[in-house]
Parts: sequence; structure tokens; C-alpha cells
Amino acid sequence: MNLSTNPKYTHLWEHKFSWGEFEIHIETAANKISEIEVFSDCLIPSFVELLKPTLQGKEFSINGIQTAMKEISVLTQGTESSLFVPDLSKWLLHQLTVTTNDRL
Repeated sequence: MNLSTNPKYTHLWEHKFSWGEFEIHIETAANKISEIEVFSDCLIPSFVELLKPTLQGKEFSINGIQTAMKEISVLTQGTESSLFVPDLSKWLLHQLTVTTNDRL
């Protein structure tokens, strides 16, 4: 992220799990995730690093989030971070639902 620019993200989601705290900034355009930044103190940085490329470009919808989380589930299969996927998926889908309901 270039700190000399200050992008205006349309969504800021924060949550603390027992395995790490997450702050996710999302910019949407044409109902897709056009920009995303993920900050976390999770002790498995490779898990956090998967999120941006997997979520960026996906539809900003339940289907888009579910597709990304299925991809992450496959990529983390057999690793400790695979245990985090259900928690993160549930939280992201909840945040999306709250966000989209607020826009109605």
C-alpha cells in the first residue's frame, strides 16, 4: 500500500478472533471488490497474505465471498490456518449482510 495516497475505502470491517485481530478495508466498484487491504496480527502471515489476492476482483456478494473462501479453504488444506477459514468466512458473510442491508 502506498502511504502517500489515502484511498477512501467504502467499507471498514474489524474483528478480533481468538487467533488474531483483523482490519479489512474494501473499495467496491460495479459490485466487485476493486481494492482491498488486510491488516492482522495473526501469527500465520501466509494465511493473511492469501486474503487480498483471493478476494480482490470477486463480486461483493454472498456468492463472491463464498467463492473466495472456498478457494482459501483449498489453498490452506492440511495446514493449521485451515482451522481459521470457517470463522473468517462466517464473519465476512455476516459483515456483507449487515453492509448490504444498510444500503437498502
